[in-house]
Order: sequence, then structure tokens, then C-alpha cells
Amino acid sequence: YWLSQISSSNELGNPDLNIQKNGHSKLLRDARSGLNVALLAFPQGMAYALVAGLPIHYGITCSIVAAIVAPIFCYSRYPILGPTNATAFMIFSYFLIYPDSSQAVSLMPLLVLMVALILLMGSFFKVADLVQYVSRAVIIGYIAGAALLIIANQLNHVFGIDTEKEARSFFTILFGLFDRLDESNNASILLGLGTMISYFVLRKTMKALPTFAITLLLATIVNYFLGDNLSIETFKGKQEGGTFLPDWSVFHSLSDLIDKVWELSGVAMGLAFLITLEISVVTKSIASRTGDSPKLNKDIFGSGMANIGCAFLSGMPASGSLTRSALNLSSGASGKLSSVFSGLICGIGIWILSMSYFIGYIPKCALSALVIAVALSLFDWKQIIVCLWATRSDAFTFLVTFGSALIMPLHVAIFIGAAT
Repeated sequence: YWLSQISSSNELGNPDLNIQKNGHSKLLRDARSGLNVALLAFPQGMAYALVAGLPIHYGITCSIVAAIVAPIFCYSRYPILGPTNATAFMIFSYFLIYPDSSQAVSLMPLLVLMVALILLMGSFFKVADLVQYVSRAVIIGYIAGAALLIIANQLNHVFGIDTEKEARSFFTILFGLFDRLDESNNASILLGLGTMISYFVLRKTMKALPTFAITLLLATIVNYFLGDNLSIETFKGKQEGGTFLPDWSVFHSLSDLIDKVWELSGVAMGLAFLITLEISVVTKSIASRTGDSPKLNKDIFGSGMANIGCAFLSGMPASGSLTRSALNLSSGASGKLSSVFSGLICGIGIWILSMSYFIGYIPKCALSALVIAVALSLFDWKQIIVCLWATRSDAFTFLVTFGSALIMPLHVAIFIGAAT
């Protein structure tokens, strides 16, 4: 008791000691939050890269670079930047109709750099002040249509069927799948269904655990012991263009560069517009819970700088993730260091992944099943019903955006929805 009293009096009489203890406490909270976010960001990055049709390390690299760079320039304390389902959907949709979809990897540095420059210009001209006038029905319709599109595309992997390169929209992908059901791999279907069921069960019973990562690990272990006998397709030998340094070949010829900038301008504008919307939603959502005063234009500037980093380090476009940001806040983060810790832990993870053969046993059907499970969770039925029954204009905007997403590229659909 006497020793505790002395300790207490020393702390009260020594402000520096109090500051030091508070600093250690905040550091531990940020480290714990960063670990929790990294356990979600790492497998999500792999999944979103798969959605976009890129080597899976592009999503992980984006999670690393954006999480470390963004806090330096952003104003908000808690948002986590990285790959998101919406941006991945848009990239996939664009290269689905591109004449040579194999150029997605070589064009990604240029595309991300263009998105970054548009975001920086947008922050300078304070476009965040205009984003608030975009109807919520546009985002809900876009996400719903994009989710259906990506579910249809990922079903090919779950059924063990090669993706049809000539498929251009939701309907052509779906009809192409039906025509080739006789080529299905029963083992892939069973493992995919088992993975999806396991994910939903774990998500309901063990909410505090990183269910996405655990489910993918379980599927990989099953495939390790049984995959060779079942002919389940994995990522072994499937990561073309999978170096960690970006391909800058598009910059070697000025005329070719100008042509590519012209080709990519539409999707770059669409991605920048979508990222601005997502940053706005995430920042406002977190600020409503913390009482902070958001400065959206500064956060958009931070997202632009984060995308510059991603362009130079083989990353896909980075945006604000509402899921990871909410997890960061609920895990007890005290400031921006939690985002940095998340990026560093993901960096350790990708180093371990690159030094081992683990990636060669990850079954495509399992990761695709998890992508489908995430896409199913994107259907916010309450918000959809509100859009359909609130006003005629909201219903019309939702239906136009949703329908456009199913029959045309997503970077076109989102602008059509905003225009309505």
C-alpha cells in the first residue's frame, strides 16, 4: 500500500511520467487496432485484386502503401484507405470490354497515376462541396448492380470453368456460364459452397475474429491435403505480370502514352468520382461517431497522394473503406498511427507470402466464394426499399443506375446515375 501511494504521488507530481504512460497506452491501442485492420485488409486486398482481374498482390500492395501514405496528408484520424469493392468492380468492368484485357497489369500504373492527379486537382478546386448533391440512390444502385455483375463473374471460378473472354455484361456472363455448366468441377463447387457456408457461420458466431482470413486459411488447408487429387485450380503459376515493381513500358513511347491516356480518361474520371464519393461517405460516417469536424477536400488530397504511392509500387486504386475504417474505430484506435501499423503488418504478411509456397495452395474457388459472400452483403435491402418507395425521383435514379450497371461499363453507369 505504501509503495502504491508513493507511485501515485510520483505520477501526480511528475507530468512527464503521465504523458509517457498516456503515450504508451495510445501506442498500444493503435498497434492493436492496426493488427485487427490488417487481418481484414490482407485477405480483402487479395479478393479485390481478384475482382479487378489483377494479380492478387496488387490489392495487398495497395493496402500497404495507402495505409502508410494517406495519414500523412489526410485530416481525418480514423479512415483507412486501400482497395475497395466498388473501385475493383469498376476496373473489372472496364477491362471486360477492353480490346486486350491482358494489358490491365501494364496499364495499371498509368491509370492509378491519372486517378491520383484528378483527385489532387479535385481537392484544389474543392469538388467535395459538390459531392453532397449526388443522390444516395446513385451509390445504392451502383453497388447493387456491380455486386450482381461480380457475383456472375466469380461463379465461373466456383464452378471450375474458365472465364469467357468475350463476355461483356451481366447477362452475357450469366448466359455463358449456363451454356458451359457441363464443364463444371464438382470438387470446386463443393469447396466453394463449404467456404461460403463456413464464412457466414463464423461471421455470425465469432464476430470478434477475422472470419475472412480464417475461412480462407481453412479452405487452403483442405486444398493442401486434397487438392492434388481433385484438380482444383489454384494461383500457382497464374500470376502473370506479378512482379512487385510496376510495368512502365507504356511510358516508353510518347505517342503510345497519349493514346493510352485518351483511352483511360473515362474510367479514370469514373474512379476519381467514385473515390471522392467513398471518401466523403467514410469521413462523414466516422465523424458522426467521434464528433470530429471533417475536412473533405484535405482528405481527398490525401487520397490523391496515396494513389501516387500506389502507382509507383504496383498497387491498384486506393479509396476509403467504410468496413476497415469502422473496424479501426471500434478497435480503440487513438489516432493515425493505427493506419500505419496496419500497413506495416500487411507488409510483413506479403513478405512471408512471397517467401513461401502458401500462395500456390490458395484455391480460386474458395477466394471467389468469399468474394461472392462479400458481394451478397453489399445488398442493403432497407436502403433499396427506401429508394424505391421514398420519392419517384429516388426510385427512378436507383433503377436507372442499377439497370445501367448491368448492361454497360460501370464508369459509364455511375455518371448516368449521377446525371439523372
